[in-house]
Amino acid sequence: MEYHHGAQSLDSIITSSATNPFHGNVLLSLDLFEQIITAIDACQKNDPKITHRDINPENILLLEDGSIRLIDFGICHFENGETITLTDENVGRRNYTAPECETGGAPFVGVHSDIYSASKTLWSVITSRRAFSREESVFQDDSMQARFPDKTETWHLGRIFERTIRKDPSNRFTQTEDVLEFLAEVRFKVERGFPPLELAYTRCPSCGGKGFDELPGAESVFGPSHRREFKAVQCIHCGYVVLRNHGVWHARIDAMGKLQ
Repeated sequence: MEYHHGAQSLDSIITSSATNPFHGNVLLSLDLFEQIITAIDACQKNDPKITHRDINPENILLLEDGSIRLIDFGICHFENGETITLTDENVGRRNYTAPECETGGAPFVGVHSDIYSASKTLWSVITSRRAFSREESVFQDDSMQARFPDKTETWHLGRIFERTIRKDPSNRFTQTEDVLEFLAEVRFKVERGFPPLELAYTRCPSCGGKGFDELPGAESVFGPSHRREFKAVQCIHCGYVVLRNHGVWHARIDAMGKLQ
C-alpha cells in the first residue's frame, strides 16, 4: 500500500479524551465522518462494488494534512458475490461490525453495513471510547445527551445515528449520497446554532433564547384551538411566536429512546 509519513491509526488518536482533538468537537467529527462516507462511496463506484465489512478506527489512517485513508480490505465483499473471508470465519472488529456481517449472510451485506460501521466509528471518535455492543445504548445510556449534557450541539448527531446505527438494515440509509445529504443538513443546524430536537421545546428557533410564555389572546391570532396538544407561545427574549403541536414533539422524543 502507499506510504504516508506521519500517518497514525485513528484508534491510537482517540483513546484519550485529553489528547483526542475530536472529543466533543461535533464539527471536526462530522468532517471526519464525511471523509469515511466518501471513501465508502468510492468503494461503491468501483467495478465491481466493494463492501469493506471491517470499518473501525484501527482501519482508518489519519494523515498529517487531516485527510484519511481507509485500509485493510482483507475481508471485503464484492458485488458479484466473491468474498475473501472463509466460511464461518470471524468477520470484522467486534462492536463495529453490522449484525448482518456477523451472521455470514453475504446476500444481506451491502453499503448499509459499512454505513453502520462508519457511524459507530463516529460515535467512538467524539466520545473517545470503544464502540458499544448492539444498538440501543446509543439512544439511551450512551446517547450524546447522556455523554455531553453541557455540549448540546453534539446532540444533533443523534439524528445521524437514528438512520445508521440500527439493528434492522431497512431502518438505515442505503445510499452514500443520502448520508452525505443528511450530514450537510446536520452540519447546517450545528453551524447556525439551531437547538437539537431535545431542546426544541424550550429554545427559541429565532434567537436561541431559553424561555417561552403563553401568548395572550392567542385565539384572536390563530383562531380557537380545538385540539389540546396545540399551544401558542412566544419567546420572552425576542417575541417570536410559535404555534406548537405538543403531541408531535412528545411522540418524537418518546420514540427516540426506544430505537434499536
